[in-house]
Amino acid sequence: MSTTGSRNAARAVRAALEVKGRRLGEHVFTLLEGTTGKPSQLAPGRKAGRWMRVDGEGRGVDAETLASRLRLSPEFAHKVVDEIAPGTTVIVTDAPAVRKPVVDSTYFATS
Repeated sequence: MSTTGSRNAARAVRAALEVKGRRLGEHVFTLLEGTTGKPSQLAPGRKAGRWMRVDGEGRGVDAETLASRLRLSPEFAHKVVDEIAPGTTVIVTDAPAVRKPVVDSTYFATS
């Protein structure tokens, strides 16, 4: 599995991602000001950010619980942490980041 980040609708970063356990589902989080005071589970040596759960599929899960199921390169995680700011929205999903184009088989003819 891989993770893709984008900025202004253009893909900015891509990295390998390992997910522990069952499927992730679909979740949306927004970064708030400050930290939790706890160590980050994704970026070693950093404090965990405060995340607000905006929406999700199925039962609610907080960002810290979800992060405990993810493993990615610490270097990549540090780059992401350095780039995001309060107000950043993150979508976590098992769905493909890019959908296959749908071929339109409807044609109109005029005379």
